[in-house]
Amino acid sequence: MKTAIFSLFLAGLLAASPAHAADSVADRVLDSETLRCGYAEWTPVLFKDMASGEMQGMSKDIMEQVARKIGVRIDWAENAGWGTIAEGLVGGRYDMVCVTLGQITARARAIDFSRPVFYMPVYPVVRANDTRFDKDLSLLEQPETKIGVLEGEASALFAAERFPKAATVAIPQTSDYSLLMEDIRAKKSDISFITADTFDSFNKNQPGVFKIAQQGKPVSVGAAGFGLPPGDMRFKTLIDTAIQELQNEGEIDRIMDKYDPKGRIFFRPPLPYVLPKD
Repeated sequence: MKTAIFSLFLAGLLAASPAHAADSVADRVLDSETLRCGYAEWTPVLFKDMASGEMQGMSKDIMEQVARKIGVRIDWAENAGWGTIAEGLVGGRYDMVCVTLGQITARARAIDFSRPVFYMPVYPVVRANDTRFDKDLSLLEQPETKIGVLEGEASALFAAERFPKAATVAIPQTSDYSLLMEDIRAKKSDISFITADTFDSFNKNQPGVFKIAQQGKPVSVGAAGFGLPPGDMRFKTLIDTAIQELQNEGEIDRIMDKYDPKGRIFFRPPLPYVLPKD
């Protein structure tokens, strides 16, 4: 009797579900057992090994675990590049953006995001002998100051909002973030806003050329997650639940420890609970 009642209850729920639920990306992914991934390269988060041709990096490792949770395989369908990655997702060329990307309002106008996988501090970087911004960044707010930005990306939006009087020196969206540091060294720009992994990578090869201004403090800390099709709550719930399980099980922490053992580059989300004391 209880089984029959439950069956009727379940049937009622399905009948009451909105019609668009049947059109969820989740249906196609689960039926085909394939998750089509769009991506852009960002070392060490996601990149293609030149020798083997295989995808590598932190996002690749996390996405493999997400795919395992939901019972599908990953097809790295398209290297869309940062400039058109949201456009390709909205156009249905792939099911989700499988490289973690900053959750900023400009992107949220076009796409949805998964729950945050990590939080990313962004630092003000200058030439090592430039002392103007050692204590604070107030001197940036003048026309003669040049801020290096990646066109249309978070650095450009932050510069325009926070320091509207400063000039900007933009590089194309398809460029690598390391070119922002090259422009600082060449004195084409005075400062740029750069993640710790980019700074560390450049500083390792060319130590002593740059430093972090504002006494080493970040200018912002932003959430980063995967990009999802807009308005598809069923698919978002599927991906979010897999990520949450992996976070609760400590699997994402174990993956991130491989790439950032000190937890300085990528900040981990706080647990939603406090473990009981012995």
